[in-house]
Amino acid sequence: MEMLKNLTCPNWVLLGFLSLTLLLVTGPGRASADDFDRYIMPVSNPVYSGDARNISVIRPIFIYQNLPEEVQTIVGKVPLDGNVKVYALQATLALSDRLSIVAVKDGYVDCNPRYTLSDHDGFADLAAGLQYSFIYDPTNSFILSGRLVYELPTGSDKVYQGNGDGNLA
Repeated sequence: MEMLKNLTCPNWVLLGFLSLTLLLVTGPGRASADDFDRYIMPVSNPVYSGDARNISVIRPIFIYQNLPEEVQTIVGKVPLDGNVKVYALQATLALSDRLSIVAVKDGYVDCNPRYTLSDHDGFADLAAGLQYSFIYDPTNSFILSGRLVYELPTGSDKVYQGNGDGNLA
């Protein structure tokens, strides 16, 4: 695990990897031909806000976040500005209509503050687990699912990952 913390990856390698993934992905599958065809995968908070369906899918993710121009600290306002970019993949393997294996967090973080801090990048922690549909009712287009996910502290401390003993969510 210590070896993963020290790996670095240029942006062009990640961009190429994500482009290749996009070419291979044919889109999310469905529970069946007609069930839940109006459902779409959530966009916000990709780690904790998942699709209730148990489908097999590979989902490329790109996150771009502007940093605030300044942050308030105990010593006053400090200039920051800049951006953070995240390149990641999520994967779900449906074992049945009710059960799937989920890999919800991985990726590469590229942090580029304009002031105060220096640029830094590295890998994010890895997180995976199981999802189960407690209520699966295609007739009424209703699913109630829950996930149990463990986040391994494998990421780089340069991007504020790899801390503690992990997280169970």
